[in-house]
Amino acid sequence: MTRRYAALVALVAVFAFYFRAFFPGYLTADTVYILNMAAGLEPVSNWHPNFNIWMNRQLLALFEHIESIWLVQAAAWIGVAWLAASRLPHLHLPAFLLITLLPPITANMAASWKDDWAVIVTLATFAAALWQRDVRLTVRSGSSNGAWYLTAPTLLVCVLGAAATAIRVDYLAIVGPIAVAAGWWLLDAWMGLRVSWVKKLAIAATVSLASIIILKAVIGVVFAVEVERDRNPWATIAAWDIAGVAVRTDHQVDLLGQNFSGEDLKAGYNCRTSDPLFFGNFIMPGNPPQEDLRFDLEDESAEYRAAWVRAVTAEPGAYLAHRWCVITEYLGFGETVHYAYPFGAVANPYGLEFERSRANIDLYFLYDAVTSDPIWRPWFWLLVATVSGAIVAATGAPLVGFALATSAWASAARGLVLPAADIRYALWIFVAGSVSLVAALAYTRVWLERRAKTRRL
Repeated sequence: MTRRYAALVALVAVFAFYFRAFFPGYLTADTVYILNMAAGLEPVSNWHPNFNIWMNRQLLALFEHIESIWLVQAAAWIGVAWLAASRLPHLHLPAFLLITLLPPITANMAASWKDDWAVIVTLATFAAALWQRDVRLTVRSGSSNGAWYLTAPTLLVCVLGAAATAIRVDYLAIVGPIAVAAGWWLLDAWMGLRVSWVKKLAIAATVSLASIIILKAVIGVVFAVEVERDRNPWATIAAWDIAGVAVRTDHQVDLLGQNFSGEDLKAGYNCRTSDPLFFGNFIMPGNPPQEDLRFDLEDESAEYRAAWVRAVTAEPGAYLAHRWCVITEYLGFGETVHYAYPFGAVANPYGLEFERSRANIDLYFLYDAVTSDPIWRPWFWLLVATVSGAIVAATGAPLVGFALATSAWASAARGLVLPAADIRYALWIFVAGSVSLVAALAYTRVWLERRAKTRRL
C-alpha cells in the first residue's frame, strides 16, 4: 500500500510540475497546421501523416478548449512513463522520475508535437513488450498453452508499434527492434529449443515487422482522412541533400526550369535544417503544403529525384560530408544545443497565448546553465543506451538490452534521412538512454540476488 501511495504522489507531483512550468504548452507552426487541417480551416494535405490529422480531429471534438490537447499529451506521457517504469524488476520510482524529469525530455514534451506522440506510443510499445516478457517467464518454453498467453501482449506490441509508425513513418526503424524482441519471445514459447536462434531471429524479424507494416496499412484505411492537397513532402530532404552537395563542390543544379550554383545556395544552406531552402525565401523551387501548386507535382517529383541521383552519384564524397555534418549536429557534437525554448504559441486562430510563469523562467535559467553539458547531448545518451543495454543483456535480459540499445541507434541513424537536425527528432535516444540506465541497475540487482541465492544453496 505504501508503494501505491508513493506512486500516486509521484504521478500527481510530476503532472503538477509539468502544469506549473509549461501550461498551456508551446504551440509550433507544424502543430497549428495539423490542427487547422483537423478543424477544417485548411485543406488536408499529405505533408504530415494522415493519422495525426484524424487523432487531432478526435481531440478537437472531445475538448472545447485547445489547451486541453497539450494536457492530454502531458497526461499520456506521464502515465505511459509510469507503466514502462513499473515493468522493470526494481527501481520503479527512480526510473519514472528520470524518464519524466530529464531536462531534454521535459523541454521537448513542453511543446505539442507529433514527435512527442510518436515517443509516447513507442514507450508504450516497450512497456507492452516487457509485460509480454514477464508473461513468458511464467510459462514453460515450448508449451503451446503458454504460447497462447503470449498472443495478447504480442498483438498489443504490434498494434502500438503500427500506431507509432502511423504517427511518424520513420519510427518503424525504432519500434522494429522492440517488436523483434517480442516476436522472439513468442516463438520461443511456441518452439522452445527446436529451432536455432538464427532461424528464430530471422522469423521473429520477418513476422513482427511485416505485422507492423500490415497493421499500419490497416490504420491508414480505418482512420483515413481525405487528402485534398497532394504534395511531395520528401522533396525538402532531396533539396537539402542537393544543396549540401552543391555548396561543397559548386555542382550546378537544374530544377524546374531554374539553375543554381553552389554560391547561389549558400545563403539558404546550413547543417541544422532544410527550412531556409524550401520555405521562407523559397530559394529552391517546390510546392509548400500551405500554398496552391506552383509546379506540376509529377514534374517536381521526377526532377527532384533525377537531380538528387545526379548530385549523389557525381559527388558521393560531398553528399557524405553533408550528411555527416547533419548527423554530428543531430547528435549534439556542435557547440550549442537547440532545444524547445519557451517561444510560446505561434499565431493561431484558436486564441491560444503563452505567458511565461515564474516557474518556467526559473526552470530555463537552470536549463540554460547546463546546455553545454553532456546531459543535453544525444550522443551521450546514445552511449548510455549502448553501455547500459549491454549490461542489461549480460545480467539476464539480453533481448531487453538489445531492444533499448538498437532502437536508440536506429533513431541516431535517422540522421541519414531527416529534413533537419532538431533535437526533437532525437527524443527517443534520450528516453531509451534513461530507461536503459535504470534498467541496467535493476537487472544487475536481480542478477546479484540470484547469485547470492545460488551461493547459499
